[in-house]
Amino acid sequence: MRERHTPAAINHLPELLTPDPSRYNIGQVAIGMGDTNLAHQAFNVAASVDGGHAESLNNLGVLEGQRGNADAAASYYRSSQEAGAALFEPHYNAALAAYKGGQLERSYEQVNLALAHFPDHNDSQELLRLIAGVFCLA
Repeated sequence: MRERHTPAAINHLPELLTPDPSRYNIGQVAIGMGDTNLAHQAFNVAASVDGGHAESLNNLGVLEGQRGNADAAASYYRSSQEAGAALFEPHYNAALAAYKGGQLERSYEQVNLALAHFPDHNDSQELLRLIAGVFCLA
């Protein structure tokens, strides 16, 4: 009996492996509702189906950072940067995480990359001012 169902499942495999923006959107809605576990699952599915889904990878980094997993967060930010070269968010998030972790040089590098993509991003500008202030005091 199992043999009859296997071909049907295989026929639907391309649909399951096709990038689908709804998976990412489910993650965004879950964040809005405060359900970070569902958000994590949705972004994981989106990233696994479309390994180049930079926004999902970035959001996984944010969620891992909130969970206290700094190394996992940094890894997701790097993957997001590689997948979405035009995005500023993974650079900003990596810069903020590095700043909080006391890695000022890395933070400086990343915030400048964020500003190269989005020069008017206020949070990046403020972080750059904070870093510059620390460097001036050193």
